[in-house]
Amino acid sequence: MISPNNKLLPQLLAGLLVLLCIGYLPVFASEEESPNTKEDLLFQEIPIVITASHKEELLTHAPATVTVITANDIKYSGATTIPDLLRGVAGVDVITITARDQQVGIRGFTDPVNNKILVLLDGRTMFDEFYGSVFWSQFPVGISEIDRIEVVKSPISSLYGAGAFSGVINIITKTPEQLDGTTVGVS
Repeated sequence: MISPNNKLLPQLLAGLLVLLCIGYLPVFASEEESPNTKEDLLFQEIPIVITASHKEELLTHAPATVTVITANDIKYSGATTIPDLLRGVAGVDVITITARDQQVGIRGFTDPVNNKILVLLDGRTMFDEFYGSVFWSQFPVGISEIDRIEVVKSPISSLYGAGAFSGVINIITKTPEQLDGTTVGVS
């Protein structure tokens, strides 16, 4: 019989605790099936981009680094404006000038009047030549109408001209088939 005054009691309790932990270790160490196993990554869909070379190609074959913000990313981001969406892209800087006016730049080239970045909406420039800037608050599409945003964060002036000194942001809208009828939004 073990008495409370025995010096072996703490050692026996510690040994019992170690045996219990070793017994339950496989339960804690077993990994649950994660959604991104190595096999799933092999069959993951690779996005098709068009901004890097003016033609459709797989993201892995693009000649420049392209960041793609998908419609699913847009839906779950909680952003209400396009500059708010672009805040999450590494290397893209967004400054707020007034409560309504924001400017976007790439790799530190962010000014209240930014003419070093080319912003395209379905391949057409959104740059206002008269003011020398992009008016993000006056885009003719809502955030729910955007299919994806492709961001090229490198000089790509050889394809797009001098306006693409620091990069290109191409906003691609959904096709009429992707839009489920007419929607009305109030903000």
